[in-house]
Amino acid sequence: MEDTSIAAEIIPLNHKFSVAELTEYFHLLQKPDDASAFLAKKLGLNSYRFDARQAIQLDYTSHWLEFAMQQGYGPQRTSSLLRIAFLIFDVIAIRRLSLGESEAALRGALIRVTSASPGADGPTFSPEQIANVAATFAQGIFRHASLYRFVFSEPQGHKQLSAQLLVETPVIPSFEEALSQQQWDDYHEAARVKAAEQKRAEEEAERQRLEEAEKEAKRLAAEEAERLRQEELARKPATLEEAVSQLVALRLENEKQILTEELKKKGDTLASKVEAMEAVIKSTGKK
Repeated sequence: MEDTSIAAEIIPLNHKFSVAELTEYFHLLQKPDDASAFLAKKLGLNSYRFDARQAIQLDYTSHWLEFAMQQGYGPQRTSSLLRIAFLIFDVIAIRRLSLGESEAALRGALIRVTSASPGADGPTFSPEQIANVAATFAQGIFRHASLYRFVFSEPQGHKQLSAQLLVETPVIPSFEEALSQQQWDDYHEAARVKAAEQKRAEEEAERQRLEEAEKEAKRLAAEEAERLRQEELARKPATLEEAVSQLVALRLENEKQILTEELKKKGDTLASKVEAMEAVIKSTGKK
């Protein structure tokens, strides 16, 4: 929405700062936002964040306070300087007097506060201080007087924007569904135990997999060795030495088979005797 009317009533700069207010402002300069808010409140510039005119007035005032601090002015001299600064702002920006009339107003104000012996602090200034103040006015508001007059006299365009936001409030469960501290601890303990058991099961499964893989590798290696041995036995010897070696190997293979069969028979016989003895013992025990 475009509005070409004057955004807000111009707030005159006429606040008389006390020693306590100036002290607090200089202390707040460590946090610029807090210092600006404090100064705006004292000047009645409540819309300085959104109104360009009030922002300019706030900046103008803070400029002179910074000047006073740099010059080492005490609270009384700073307050006197602000009264002059507010007067010149009024005659140039608000009342829109001519440049000559504005200069005459400044000369009159400075003459009234000039003193040959102003002291360490007070409402008056030495001639050297007056010259410094006058030069600062000349380089500041007097150099840009036409801009100040324009901003504070011509209607300013303002664009007002609005937006609708849908805010969903969180769903808070009832206290009846809440867990006690003991239930909460038990829940996490059960989760910890379950995770530990799952980890152990995974480790056991991995161990068994590795064992099976190792057994399979050994079986395949044994089969491959046996295949090579059988091929070696079946191969026709090329020399006498090979023929002798092959005969020895065949003889050993036959002897191995004979021993294996004999051991099996003896094992079967021994097992039969043990079964017979167990049967006798059981029948004896029953009697």
